[in-house]
Amino acid sequence: MRTKLIATTFLLLPLFASATTLPKEKESVVAFCSTCHGVTGVSTLDHIPNLWGQSQSYLREQIEKFRDKKRHTTFMDAFIYQISDQQIDQVVKHYSSVPAADTFKLQWRGDKWPGDMQLGEKIAYTGKMDANVPACVRVMHRTGLG
Repeated sequence: MRTKLIATTFLLLPLFASATTLPKEKESVVAFCSTCHGVTGVSTLDHIPNLWGQSQSYLREQIEKFRDKKRHTTFMDAFIYQISDQQIDQVVKHYSSVPAADTFKLQWRGDKWPGDMQLGEKIAYTGKMDANVPACVRVMHRTGLG
């Protein structure tokens, strides 16, 4: 396990070092999180959830669940227990300040048009922009895993 953690750290180091667009006081913790979740909260990896457009309370709750070992992923479990309340504040403030996009390209699967979908399914694939709710597939990826 220790070998995997060390290897993962070295693999992520170039990404961590390249995140130079953040204010200095946020740079370390937000830059570290952005290696997977992106500076704008949009991940380029299908198995990593997007964080943009999420509320402060939701983000804080999820980070605290990881830290308190009530939620698990192999990668997050390796370091999340070290995060302080101040660092959680920085991450939460950063990612909750990134607004959800106000338009989306329809994630049409080919079997139904949005007008034929039930409300929950429609929100899952197109969002609810009047309430600033992004499409679930934009946050949790097309696989529904996050």
